[in-house]
Amino acid sequence: MAAKNTTFHPILALASRSIIAFLRAVPALIWAITLVVAFGLGALSGTIALALSGVGILGKAYADVLEGIDPKQVEAVRSTGASWFQVMGQAVWPQFKTGFVAWSLYKMDLNIREAAVLGLIGAGGIGYTLQGHINLFQYNKATVGILMIFILILIVEYITAKVRERLL
Repeated sequence: MAAKNTTFHPILALASRSIIAFLRAVPALIWAITLVVAFGLGALSGTIALALSGVGILGKAYADVLEGIDPKQVEAVRSTGASWFQVMGQAVWPQFKTGFVAWSLYKMDLNIREAAVLGLIGAGGIGYTLQGHINLFQYNKATVGILMIFILILIVEYITAKVRERLL
């Protein structure tokens, strides 16, 4: 709804862009700190923080990709008398799919990296465990945690490369 060329109404696009801008203006770390205060320590705070950050980043990215599609293809499908949903499915989605997949995979990769940092402030996940081991001077266990994060990032990198090959 934030893209001007696919929204139902210009005011809806402006409202959507405003919400997205607000969500993007606040970093995930600040969201997590605020949510840890509101909900307490744990994975719920980190998950919501990553979700809010993701909506801001992906909302802007998706809107920009949608605004960059070829309007001639949309107009061609629309001229056949297609409904809004048919236009979205036949003219918009084929052009949008590449950007959608690329940005979604990129944000998933970022979420894994940010989750480790968010855990350090008590927002759950492997970062929380890592912080506990560091505080207790259990550096051998902390090293294993760091290696696990590294291996997880490599696995996600490999999987996203395969998904990109297959879908794009």
